[in-house]
Amino acid sequence: MRPATIVLTALLALTACAEDAPRKPLPPNFTDAFPDVPIPPGGTVASWSGSVDALQLTFRSPTPVTGVAEAYRTEFAKPGWTVLSDMQTPDGNVALLAEKDKRAVWIRIERGDSGSRIMMTGVVPGRDSVYEATRRAVRDTTNTVVPRALPR
Repeated sequence: MRPATIVLTALLALTACAEDAPRKPLPPNFTDAFPDVPIPPGGTVASWSGSVDALQLTFRSPTPVTGVAEAYRTEFAKPGWTVLSDMQTPDGNVALLAEKDKRAVWIRIERGDSGSRIMMTGVVPGRDSVYEATRRAVRDTTNTVVPRALPR
């Protein structure tokens, strides 16, 4: 066999395996993970990550920590929101936890090189995460004892 034929055969086999592999579930979109939460003032996305039921975005903003924190405190003062935690660290960073419609949003605001860095984490309840799947499996178990009549 020619080396080119061997390489082509191997690539085709790998491609076939890759197509059969399960696809990684996509994280929720911004509006699902962050209901009624605006992006930080002047914010640009620096990075993002997520799982099937959560999304984390990191923004950079030219606005200082105090300005970004005040913008989110104003937003979370609107009807429907409940602020569960609002803490400031000794070095001036701010951590906020708020909830609306049983959806939690965590916002951490830190000083950046020229402004601030904002990490937002939002969770979508009920999405099929490993935790939810495990809870559902435990709830749906049929592992129960069924009484039977004994033979006489």
